[in-house]
Order: sequence, then structure tokens, then C-alpha cells
Amino acid sequence: MGIPAGKPEALASAWTAATAGSSDALSGPSGERSAARFGSPGMPYGSTDAPSGNMAASADGLRCIDVFSLRRDAGPDKAGGTSGPPDGGPGIAVCSVGAGFDGKVAFETNRAAYKRWLNRLRLGALAYPLAMLAALAAYKPCPVRVIVDGQAFDYDAVWLVAVANVATYGGGMRICPRARPDDGLADVCVVHQIGRLKFLRYFPRVYSGRHIELPGVSLHRGRRVEICADRPLFVHADGEYAGETPLEIRVIADALPILAAAPGPKSPTPGS
Repeated sequence: MGIPAGKPEALASAWTAATAGSSDALSGPSGERSAARFGSPGMPYGSTDAPSGNMAASADGLRCIDVFSLRRDAGPDKAGGTSGPPDGGPGIAVCSVGAGFDGKVAFETNRAAYKRWLNRLRLGALAYPLAMLAALAAYKPCPVRVIVDGQAFDYDAVWLVAVANVATYGGGMRICPRARPDDGLADVCVVHQIGRLKFLRYFPRVYSGRHIELPGVSLHRGRRVEICADRPLFVHADGEYAGETPLEIRVIADALPILAAAPGPKSPTPGS
């Protein structure tokens, strides 16, 4: 079960469990703001310089944004998820959640020694593509069931299931180009039944959002998303490793207030 929308006390409880006492608003490895690092449910989201401002760009002009409540039914995972407490309870994500190949890539990206050096060079957006190439050869797609608002969709040979609150993640990839953080809905992208070479060939399309035109890409929208497979799949939440499937995601509408920077002084006009 997820957290009921419109219940501030439930959100506060989940947020406290997810933060584990941290008081800093930090970015994920590819620029996503990780809600698991916010200190309290009342802390507004603030835009800071990050390798890629996925949420900052999407939240421009908004007062409140939606967040995702995450719950794993399988209890503690083998590698230690970061989006929720060790008993498998609820966690929070702001930008996106992914299961399958991109969860595996996020896991490997966070462990990669080169990620730190790329971030120092302000080239953090390259960490995901590099980890993707390394994981591509060994990853094996599998059957996955995706349930959106109670309706089940069964897919064969699934590479990944991305659940997005914003259009862009992973350093500029428009995985769900129609996603908005203020519509009360989660956008779901399922990549399935695409051969390994075609996956690599068509990968650049994700940066423009044109991958959704491919026959092996299916899109859904809803308030509650469940993901399960015939084997545990790696999960990421805002670019941070977050355990394994099975997983339930619920939208909590208008849950996070935005702290926008005040506009700077206007440039003087000629002759003034």
C-alpha cells in the first residue's frame, strides 16, 4: 500500500523514514533532485546548480509539484536501497523511478570510479551513457507486468519501465516527453521487444523524445503504478539505487512546495 494523497501526516511519516535524518537537498548522479535526501516534508524544493537541472527546468513557474510514494513489497533488498527504510516501507521520489535496465545502469553508475571525476569536470551527464554501454552486453530483457490504475499490461522482453514526473532524466534524456510535475499523474514508458543492436541504434532518439514513435515503446499514464517481473529487477529513484521489484508507485499531488529564486535586477536599457 502507498501513501494516501492529501494526507500531510502520512507524507510526513514517509518523508521522515526516507530521509534518515539528512537535512541537505542534494542531487542524484545525473542531476535529479533526490527526495530521499530532503530533511522534512515542509522543506521546499530549491533550484541549485547541478550537472543537469531536470527538475529545475520542469518546475519553473510552479508553486507545488507532485511526488511519488514508493513501496517495495519484498522487504530489504540485497544491496541496500536508498529510497526507503530497510524494512521495505515507503520512500519518496521527485523526478523519476525506473526498473530494469536503467535501474541496473543507475546502480553501476553510482559505483563507478569515473563518475566522481566526470562531476569534477562538470561532465556528469556522460556518466549514464558510459555505464549504459558497459551494462548493455550482459543485460537480459524479461517479461514484466505493469499495472496502471488497476489495469494490467503484460510485456515480453522488457528492457526497462520508466515512471516519470518530469520529461527529462539521466542527463537530458526525454524518456517521457509529455510528463509534467503538476498534473497529478505519473507517465510510464515501457521499452520492450527491441533487439540489442536496435536498442543501441535507437538510443540517441531518447534525447529528443522521438523514441516514443518506435513500435517497441509503450506509454501509459495513471496515479498508481505497480511493476513486477519473473525475477527481481534493479530500481532507481531519482538516479539513486532504490532496491528491487516488485514495486508500487503512487502519485501524491501538490506535495512539494517550490522555493524559486527571486528574479535578478533588470539590465539597464541604453540611454537610461
